[in-house]
Amino acid sequence: MQPQPTNRRPTSSRSLLVLLCSVLLCASLAEATSPSLLSQLGLVKPELTAASVLEHHQSTDVISPERSFAGPTLAYVTPWNSRGYEMAERYANKLDYISPVWYQFKHRGDGRVELEGGHDHDGAWIARVHQRSTHTRIVPRFLFDGWQEDDFRALIRRRSRSQQLASLLREHCLEHAYDGIVLDAGYLVHLRRNERLFIDFFSRLSAELRDDAKLSVILVLPPPSAHPQAPYTVEIYRKLEPLFDHLQVMSYDFSAQSPGPNSPLQWLPQIVNYLIPAPERTEERLHKLILGTNFYGYRWLAKGGGREAVLGTQLVELLERELVEIAYDEQHAEHSFRLSRSGDVIYFPSLWSVHARVDMARALRCGIGIWELGQGLEYFMDVL
Repeated sequence: MQPQPTNRRPTSSRSLLVLLCSVLLCASLAEATSPSLLSQLGLVKPELTAASVLEHHQSTDVISPERSFAGPTLAYVTPWNSRGYEMAERYANKLDYISPVWYQFKHRGDGRVELEGGHDHDGAWIARVHQRSTHTRIVPRFLFDGWQEDDFRALIRRRSRSQQLASLLREHCLEHAYDGIVLDAGYLVHLRRNERLFIDFFSRLSAELRDDAKLSVILVLPPPSAHPQAPYTVEIYRKLEPLFDHLQVMSYDFSAQSPGPNSPLQWLPQIVNYLIPAPERTEERLHKLILGTNFYGYRWLAKGGGREAVLGTQLVELLERELVEIAYDEQHAEHSFRLSRSGDVIYFPSLWSVHARVDMARALRCGIGIWELGQGLEYFMDVL
């Protein structure tokens, strides 16, 4: 179900898919609010220059203060990137959920679980966010860090242990006045083999946090696949839906082995169509699905191969000091930046590519999940 990056001329099926994306984008534009200042300046377009990025990427005076995206919005912030905290405060009114990446569950021998990361808690920052936007919910991420299948089985096979974990989460959220959690169990490669145990575990967690404590719970999932070894099936996804407020799919990191798009635009409707087939589609089900959007990029090395993560600040530094050839991939709606000195190629979001994905999510009636705020260019926030 995943599109394959290619430099060849699109086949008729690819052309139809591009046409479908165009139709969905046009439909979403019809629902959008009045154009922002960046749109009025003619900057939200596929044509991109280094000069326009350097001139406007931090121009907060032209970023619309009003929210234009009506779907659910989730944005992550990380302790190692203070810009994310600042942007979360500044644009809190555009965000339904802000998820600080603060906590890790560590598996110890004999099935014991320890919670780490509490030292990153910042109550003063949370208070400032709530001052800016009373509707924004703080939902820290809790990561099962480095867990293997046997570790999960040791936890979820024992009802008493999984109940203790659910109670720990509840008490921690209430103690720190969190509004809920984002639960990240990695790529959940073991979910399909242990379906009954995981569903039972998630059911108890949902009852403890959502039903009793009225907290929001969001589950992070890898991209779906029809492959027989995929972590979960459409049927499993359907069973997970009623247990969570939202399910966020990590619809990025598409090109892992060779240079290519990070999140092809046509991938998004394919994900939605796969998980929620048209005959079963309802507004409620679509609203629960959050599509991941990357605010970072990758630099593919010409010498030696491989790739390195690239942040917005690094891209700006490169644009300032050397010649860069910018290309636009119309099929996937992404820009690439070829460095003149090294020949390296960077795939990084642009104002247009972020705009296109937000508009696609609007047309699909789904939400947007940003990883992560401080990694991108500030004017990306204009399109939300």
